[in-house]
Amino acid sequence: MSDQYNGWVSKLGSIQDPDSSAGQLAHELRELAGTAPARSLSDFARHTNYSKQTISDALSGRPRTVSEDVIKAVCQVCNADESTKQRLMEMRVEANRSPAPTPTSPTPALLISAPKDSSSPADIALPDAQERLRPARWKWFLATASLVVVIATGVLVWHWWPDGCGVFSGVRLNDKADGECIGVTDGSYFFNRPSEAANPDDRSLMERINDVEKRIQIENSAVAGTDRYVKVVLLMPLTISKNRASAISLAQILYSLEGVYTALYRVNHSSDFGDPTAAKVQLSLANQGSLQEADPSFLRRIIDVSQPDHPLVTVVGLGSSFTNTKTAVEYLAQQGIPMVGAEASADSLSDLHLLWSVSPSNTEYVNRLKSFLDHQNVLKSAIIVYDRNPDLYTQSLAQDYRNQLGNYIKFPDQPFQGSTLDIIAAPDVFAPVVTNLCDAANDSRAPLDTVLYAGRIADFRAFTDALKARTCRQQPLTVLVGATGFAEASAYAETLASSNVKVVVATSSDSTSWATNQPGTDTPPGYSAFLKAYHERGFPNDDLLDGYAIVHHDALATAAQAIRLAAQGTPTHPPTPEDVAGQFGRLNLAYAVQGASGTLSFPSEDGRATGQPIPLEQIK
Repeated sequence: MSDQYNGWVSKLGSIQDPDSSAGQLAHELRELAGTAPARSLSDFARHTNYSKQTISDALSGRPRTVSEDVIKAVCQVCNADESTKQRLMEMRVEANRSPAPTPTSPTPALLISAPKDSSSPADIALPDAQERLRPARWKWFLATASLVVVIATGVLVWHWWPDGCGVFSGVRLNDKADGECIGVTDGSYFFNRPSEAANPDDRSLMERINDVEKRIQIENSAVAGTDRYVKVVLLMPLTISKNRASAISLAQILYSLEGVYTALYRVNHSSDFGDPTAAKVQLSLANQGSLQEADPSFLRRIIDVSQPDHPLVTVVGLGSSFTNTKTAVEYLAQQGIPMVGAEASADSLSDLHLLWSVSPSNTEYVNRLKSFLDHQNVLKSAIIVYDRNPDLYTQSLAQDYRNQLGNYIKFPDQPFQGSTLDIIAAPDVFAPVVTNLCDAANDSRAPLDTVLYAGRIADFRAFTDALKARTCRQQPLTVLVGATGFAEASAYAETLASSNVKVVVATSSDSTSWATNQPGTDTPPGYSAFLKAYHERGFPNDDLLDGYAIVHHDALATAAQAIRLAAQGTPTHPPTPEDVAGQFGRLNLAYAVQGASGTLSFPSEDGRATGQPIPLEQIK
């Protein structure tokens, strides 16, 4: 009986064959659906990210109408445990084995006949089952059908024309050479298209990225059913260029989304970062593309996310340390929007108005490298190899080497023309550099043993290949670098080992050591809670290695804690960006953020967090 179900589910029609395997599955799905925070079938369907018809079919009891993905979506919306999901999957298999029932009557679906003794209005309004549709009705039917086809075709044409991003999506192409769709979404628009991936590995990464974005959209839909929530935007590259060097890899995009989704779930389903009833968080995704778009027309779309009852109060992420990063920060600050940076470490981004950051600065990274050098007696003679492009990260890192490691630097700096917006550095770019390295290594007074690398990971493979081809391979070299994410260099570990080269990185996290929580590992107090939540979302340990998941988690966690503090002071209305900005200076002492990377304390106005360890990792 339909009245045995909760809420809107009780208003659904009867299950077609309740005693069949398909009917029993529909019964279980209805009971589960009744536990969801939805007001209607349409509302529930929106939460699952499937159409109303798809969900209606799943709950009907008709065989072969429920896919595995639909069951997974229903379970996720209803917070079903793994055993429930597995049981429903097994019931689905059994339902698909059962033959579909044979209709007992050939009555066409469009011809509905009421009983002859019925006195209901339907007896008068509906035609007899044997009555033919009149010609006028056929004309009306054909005209309507033709109109539907024309509209559907028009929508498809407009959706993909002229740039392939969708006119009605609010997303646009950044450049035909890059082929990236940039814009803002709640997770329902997928920026990556696996079918267009350059190789199977990229396709797999794109599929995983889309899966996390869909989960963010499902969480956003659940939050939309609550009364008190605010909006946060994740601003970063969510795609890579088809033809040019990109600031971030697909893998790093995936890791970042996994980290931020883990934080979003913790924020809305626990009190780890303040009382969730004070204000929940809805997360929009702003893809700025591989060029890190920062023109006003793009940035205005971020501001447009805000609504009177659900204002945009913070932007997090902000991409790598490029000039456009600073441009975006200054624009958003002019609009009064506070921001929390994730991985950007350039010193010039440390004191911008309304910007707080969870990542250590280049100054701090180099200070950690100095401590390492000062406590050993093997490495004594260094040289700087730096990217001469106008890159905020590489420029400030090279300057920090000069400022702090001057006593170790024995030779002139070696510039190279690294990745630009058009090309990736080729091995021959480093050929003159490596020739000079060998000359310095043969110096009789202070033979070179250390290279201070101030370049992007995108250029490191070319540098590695050039080091392998050098004529002085018998003399060992140690490359030192400071970076938030440099773990992708481990792909070149075999080449480095055969080249007699070691690489040591001062970085923001050490997930391998922290997972053991052994004495001396300096594991942050909040790491175990993060790791538990991360694993519960189904994400693997390997995705934590370069730190992108950790810093993006901490960026959203920090924003959420400031939001919750602000919400306590505005019980009658949602907090504003100004309210939230005023709380970052209180995120210390009792309100320090228990982040994955450390216990984060923030300065009163703007700046970087303190309290996180800076581990040293050797690339192996």
